[in-house]
Amino acid sequence: MGDLIQIIKQAAFDAIEASKPACFLYGVVIETKPLNIQIDQKLILTSDFLLLPEYLTNHEIILKSSDGLKSKFLLENGLKKGENVILLQQKGGQRFLVLDRMVIS
Repeated sequence: MGDLIQIIKQAAFDAIEASKPACFLYGVVIETKPLNIQIDQKLILTSDFLLLPEYLTNHEIILKSSDGLKSKFLLENGLKKGENVILLQQKGGQRFLVLDRMVIS
């Protein structure tokens, strides 16, 4: 009887967890090349598991002035060691989208 109750409890727990599409996590950038983010004392996410939007990288943009001239600029907006970030964990837990930097005041 006790085993049946445990099975039912586990099935209910699994159903609740399956209904959650994602969860938020907080981390700290501990390396930039390659990108590594620590999300708790023991878990470090490597670049293999991270999805990084372009706006959190160093990248070039081309701007066009009102007179039609185009200029190329380098936006140095890459993550830096020690920065706090917020992440979205994909359902299943294998991929993490870095949403943005966090300002802790």
